[in-house]
Amino acid sequence: MACYFLYLLAVIVVIYYLYVTLRNLFLNNLSLANDTICFRSSVTSHGMLWRSLVVFMLSGVTLGLTYPWLKIWLVGWLAQNTQVQGDLDSLELTNDEKPLENGPLMWISRGIMPYFPFI
Repeated sequence: MACYFLYLLAVIVVIYYLYVTLRNLFLNNLSLANDTICFRSSVTSHGMLWRSLVVFMLSGVTLGLTYPWLKIWLVGWLAQNTQVQGDLDSLELTNDEKPLENGPLMWISRGIMPYFPFI
């Protein structure tokens, strides 16, 4: 029984390590406007693991009553460890006058946005 518990614990640690690694890799290589605006992430895997386990354990003990507060606490920590380097006001916003395509794939995919769970 202890082996299964250790196996489950190892899987949880690896999942959070991959989550943090992908998030840091994505945000640290993301740049806008010809590298004038860059993003940096300083999230650590042990910090994410600890906070996620606190969210899971306290939400279970309180039958989910503390989940919204703890989730905001986790998202706030992620926001504190994410920096924007550059001036976002200098980003030129343009309006594209090109009409949307009306093919069958456009109707199927309309309203679907790519989802990156590690952002």
